[in-house]
Amino acid sequence: MKLSVEAILDVAQRIEQNAAVYYGKAAERFPEFADVMGQLQVMEVQHEQKFMKMQNNLEEEFRSKMPADPFGELESYIQAFADTSG
Repeated sequence: MKLSVEAILDVAQRIEQNAAVYYGKAAERFPEFADVMGQLQVMEVQHEQKFMKMQNNLEEEFRSKMPADPFGELESYIQAFADTSG
């Protein structure tokens, strides 16, 4: 499966969601850092919203376009990163 621009934005949103959950759990586990973890969690939610906005504003003609991938490694890299983030 090749990743389209829209699919990459989906993965980016998943990464941000995972990070927000991670910081929420960290805040519960380490109450002494709850303020910082809460701030980081809010930032991740904002990042997710930015990616959603980018996706919503994506011109129809670009939704299925494939990004440049001269070595054929982009899909594996992005999937691995999304699966291990958070």
